[in-house]
Amino acid sequence: MWSRPADGAAVPNYLGWAILCTVFFFTPAGIVGVIASLVARRRANAGDVEGSQRASRTARASCWVSLALGIVAYLLLLTGAVHFPSST
Repeated sequence: MWSRPADGAAVPNYLGWAILCTVFFFTPAGIVGVIASLVARRRANAGDVEGSQRASRTARASCWVSLALGIVAYLLLLTGAVHFPSST
């Protein structure tokens, strides 16, 4: 999703990607991405291009962190390196 500030420069806000990372990967980093993407959209709509770009970069970085940590966690679970204790 792209937000278009008043000056016409489109700034990506990564909201869709942030929501997917929150649901399927590492939730805490994904939540940071969702919040940052909403801030990017709000700032773009207010005409704050620099602030929107900064929040957009934060959202993108948070999504990458969520993706990386989620994949590592899935791999650890799939390989058996980490297991949950069984209840008896």
